[in-house]
Amino acid sequence: ENATVFSYADLQNFDSSMIHVQNQNTAWGSQVREGELVRYQVKAKNSNVEGATVIIKDATGLPLYELTTDAFGFTQEVSLPSDFLLDRNWNHVVGDKNAAIPGSNDGTGQPIVVDEDSCSDGIDNDGDTLVDGDDNDCITGRERPFYSVEAFKFGSGRDDFSYVLTGPIDDVINLENLRPSVSVNEPDGYSFATTVRITGQAWDGAKWPYANDNTAQQAQFGKIKRVEIQPPGSSDWFYASDMSGSNGDITMETHPFKDWVYEWDGAAHPEGEGDITFRIRSYDGLDYSPIEVRQYKLNLVAPSLLVDVPTSGSEHRTGKVMFQGTASDPYQGTAGSDVKQIWFSISGPDDFAQQFFIQGSTSWSYQWNVAELPSGEYTATVWAADSDFCIGEAVLADGCVAETRTVKINNDNVPPNLQLSWIGAEDQSSGGIDGDTVRASTDTKIIGVARDIGGFVTRVEIEITDLANGIVLNDGPLPVTNFAVDGSWEATWDTSKLVHDSVYSVAVRAYDGDDYSEWSVWRMTINNPLDAENIDPVFNETGWVGTWTIFCDQNSNSFDRCGGGVSFDLAEFFNDPDGTGSPGDDLEFYVYDDEETIEDDFYDDFITITPLGVLTYDPMSYMAQTTSDIPEWSLNGVVVYAQDDQESKAYSLKVNFLVRAVSFTVERADSGDITANDPATFQGEGLPGSLVIARFAEGNAKLNSTRVLSDGSWSMDLTAGQLSGVEGKSDVIFEMDGQIFKFAGQNDNAEFAIVVSSGGDDGSGVVGIILIVLAVLVLLGAGAFFFIEFEDVIDEDELTGDDAPEEEDPYAWAKAKQTPSIPQQASVAATQAAPAAQEAAAPAASQHPGWLWDQASNQWVPDPNYQQPPQE
Repeated sequence: ENATVFSYADLQNFDSSMIHVQNQNTAWGSQVREGELVRYQVKAKNSNVEGATVIIKDATGLPLYELTTDAFGFTQEVSLPSDFLLDRNWNHVVGDKNAAIPGSNDGTGQPIVVDEDSCSDGIDNDGDTLVDGDDNDCITGRERPFYSVEAFKFGSGRDDFSYVLTGPIDDVINLENLRPSVSVNEPDGYSFATTVRITGQAWDGAKWPYANDNTAQQAQFGKIKRVEIQPPGSSDWFYASDMSGSNGDITMETHPFKDWVYEWDGAAHPEGEGDITFRIRSYDGLDYSPIEVRQYKLNLVAPSLLVDVPTSGSEHRTGKVMFQGTASDPYQGTAGSDVKQIWFSISGPDDFAQQFFIQGSTSWSYQWNVAELPSGEYTATVWAADSDFCIGEAVLADGCVAETRTVKINNDNVPPNLQLSWIGAEDQSSGGIDGDTVRASTDTKIIGVARDIGGFVTRVEIEITDLANGIVLNDGPLPVTNFAVDGSWEATWDTSKLVHDSVYSVAVRAYDGDDYSEWSVWRMTINNPLDAENIDPVFNETGWVGTWTIFCDQNSNSFDRCGGGVSFDLAEFFNDPDGTGSPGDDLEFYVYDDEETIEDDFYDDFITITPLGVLTYDPMSYMAQTTSDIPEWSLNGVVVYAQDDQESKAYSLKVNFLVRAVSFTVERADSGDITANDPATFQGEGLPGSLVIARFAEGNAKLNSTRVLSDGSWSMDLTAGQLSGVEGKSDVIFEMDGQIFKFAGQNDNAEFAIVVSSGGDDGSGVVGIILIVLAVLVLLGAGAFFFIEFEDVIDEDELTGDDAPEEEDPYAWAKAKQTPSIPQQASVAATQAAPAAQEAAAPAASQHPGWLWDQASNQWVPDPNYQQPPQE
């Protein structure tokens, strides 16, 4: 319907009561809208945005204004209605309170009463779908208008917000820009030969795919301005090249810097071949992307190679040629060796040609199987390849190093090849490999594999020898003549009547009709207890320590210089399944002596094992008597075994006892004065478990102590609290187990100077004043003491009977101190002559250490032979 609308905002000396309304047959025919002035300034990253679009919408989402910012980022100033006024009582005035609507009836015969504001305008002002009296806001007040704002500019960002209008608005809109992103195609550890070429993608906003061009523009809502790379060793950023071909446009297929590339010449890199780090980021004009960091391998030099075997001209008749050698590469980065492949190019008779590679290593080997090749001379060219150089071809221009070997292959007849796999029970619950123990049985299995190149194995011969007497058993297994397709074979050996705990050698060889293979010999110990049902002891390696370290004091003469060595309970690792459950009672423990080596011949003398299984190795108990060289006290490859009452055994894993010589050392770990908040820290090495004590060099008073840790190290702090009452410089010594630390090559005790500081001049002044006051009090007390003593002395004038006045003696205090020793002596002295009395009055020097009484001068003089006694 048509209506006349009067809107106003920010008028001086004017309000709604000054408006005359002429209704046009309806209350809504003439409308008054009281408004507020609204203006925005748009910014991005605190910079004014020109040309940004600002759309203001009402509560229903209907756009009211679409504004564009000027060069300073400001929109035009517009008016937004904050209240809607109607003349509902037809009195030509709007905004009345409790206005009665003519012709209406509230149901009681009375007219309907309303306030002429937004609660009676028939509009949902706040967007809650409730109109006028149905809105709870009209119970406590009125409906307040609700507006939403959308601001945006391509390349600068977006912002959306809403509010309830309560007054004028002059505000700033800060656009939110989505940060750009960048990705790198080459992962960490990628290798580049001389020239580094990095590629990747970059995008602003959201990444592809996009449904169409418009979606692509809205999703990105900006363009990548550049991609920057910081190469190794540089603080500058360099630009990558745009490879997208977009010409600056955004489409669903492409956009600026969708693909980019950066090249860097590493030939002049000052650090040479190694790891290099690049930092990559993109920029959209406002923000940088998160930085991508990549660490690559710079490869400048081809690897080198040496072939140790075979030698040129060597002949091979076994069907195999072993190649072995070393390779090296200058790269020493985090990825380890860059020797990736060892290449072989082999040529021979009848146009034979073969090229292949094996996994590279600094120490490499390869066994070439030539059993099916015709006899003749073969030439092998071998070279190493790294991540970039010499791959597939040894190009001399690239610095590739190749070695050539010419060998003779003789395959006229190759002896068979045999290998032993297992000797023991078929279910492998007992037995094992060379050197293991076999449980006696009527059907002990001997299992192996025998093959022949260019033919077949006709038989396998087995020879059993009792090593105790060197006799070959004549009741051993018969030759094997049946073989599986893969060459595996099996023989049965009756060990049920063999001597318990004896060692037998099992020698096996194969025959192909022309030649024998080499003997394969294993030594097996037979476990044949009297009780056939006896179950062997079991060793459990859980918690077993492979190496024990024992520290021995290098400078000590104490019998405990190794701290008692090391001890552990073997009963924790062995048990007897058919015993009582107490390994210490069921088993006996011994140190194993391997007859094949002399190194362990005296291990059982050096190591003690108690009947309950506690093993102890203390080098001081016996080993120290054989040599004074502490490192020679170490025991390597010690094996112990447990034996049950049927003499069945279980062997442990090897254990090493490493003896390390330690000496008492001291060093200060910090510097400077000791204050209340900063102690002096000392550290060093010593015998684990020993007590390290810090003392004053003068007086030997103890300051602090600590224990040496299990790894032979110790640390101690000397704090201001421990040095309470000490000011200035003091010397400290350290001792361990009666040893006082001395510097190398010195005979005197090592003294460490420490200085205790109060921390400030003011504190020092206060302490000085206190010390002076105390000194004065001490002197006053001493004077009072001598004065009181003088009053008790019988005057020497009274002894001589001379009443004449005598000249004042400046050393009277000393004489007075000595004269009244004992009353009885005084009475005797009174009967003697004056010279005798004077000699008796000579003071005792022991009561004044450091001073002597000079009879000639009648005064105290310094004692030239006095020495300060040691303090307790």
